[in-house]
Amino acid sequence: MKVILQRTCERICPVGNIKMADMKPRWGNTCEQCVACIQWCPAKAIEYADKTAKRRQYRHPEVKISDFLS
Repeated sequence: MKVILQRTCERICPVGNIKMADMKPRWGNTCEQCVACIQWCPAKAIEYADKTAKRRQYRHPEVKISDFLS
C-alpha cells in the first residue's frame, strides 16, 4: 500500500506529466496546472512555489481518489 500512496501524484496526473524516480516525483514539460498532484498528495509534500505554501489541500467532499484512479 505504501508504494501505491507514494505514486499517487504520478497516477493522478491527467496528462502523465509526473514520473517517479528514486521514489521522488519528477515533472515533465506538459503540466496543465490542474494541481491534482498537490491536492491529492498523501504526504502533503508538493507545493507550487509560494502560491500554495501554507494553504490547505482542497478535496470536494463527494469526490474520492478512486474516482480519478479507476
